Amino acid sequence: MGFKEIMIASETQLKEELGIKELGIRLSLKEYCSSQNKSTTDVHDERELKKQKLISELMESRRNIGNSSSKVKKAESKKTEKKAATHNVQMGWIHNDVRVGLEKGGGTREMKASVDCSYHELIDAGRKWFFPDGRSSFGTADNMKFGLADFKRQPLTKRDGDAEITLGAYAQKNGFKSRVRLYMTSDSRVEEVATSSSDEDPVSWEDPHTSTPLVTSNSVTDSSLKGTSQERLRLKDEQDKTYRESLAMDIKKRDDRVREQLLETDEMEKITRQE
Repeated sequence: MGFKEIMIASETQLKEELGIKELGIRLSLKEYCSSQNKSTTDVHDERELKKQKLISELMESRRNIGNSSSKVKKAESKKTEKKAATHNVQMGWIHNDVRVGLEKGGGTREMKASVDCSYHELIDAGRKWFFPDGRSSFGTADNMKFGLADFKRQPLTKRDGDAEITLGAYAQKNGFKSRVRLYMTSDSRVEEVATSSSDEDPVSWEDPHTSTPLVTSNSVTDSSLKGTSQERLRLKDEQDKTYRESLAMDIKKRDDRVREQLLETDEMEKITRQE
């Protein structure tokens, strides 16, 4: 007889089948079997609880992978949209408050520029167009003070609060969708530089429906505008990649640990059954 059979056996069965004639021994045997059966049940219940906990951890880990992947995909989607966001920029040149015509190296140039392009990146593009090799018909770039002006030829500010302004921020602020016209300004009048327009002058941008004859420059591309923005995006890509790899490694380690514990639990159950 096993523990359970002895616990439910009658006095007659214990006496006849096991040959236990003394009442005290029969009572002690039943009590012992009862305690052993309870201990076995408690151990089994404890193992089951542990097993369920490990399984829950494993499922939670799987859910975390799904959530993390979803967040990364959303971030990548937004980043892709940001990469693709550009404006058509039409840039002219004003020197000493006078618009420079094509015959003197000016005219209007057009390019596509990222919404992240800053004030100084736009000026750099203009200098490469209108000051090839650092020179122009009005002198060298080293002897000039440069800035930007809107389509009304009013100076643009360099900063918006604590941050340097971007092409996209100004377009959004003024409700322009894709096309912006502006001027690069240069001033060789050194004595007047100190009294030139401050950074606090008002800003406006061109009506998108205004049209101006264009002269497209083949000598200068918009790579100078994209360089800094692309570098920031590249660094962001590397950070995202490192994060995803680290997350995957952490989840794999956790899953391996949980699986090992589950195997140990199953092995203990097998040993218990054999006993």
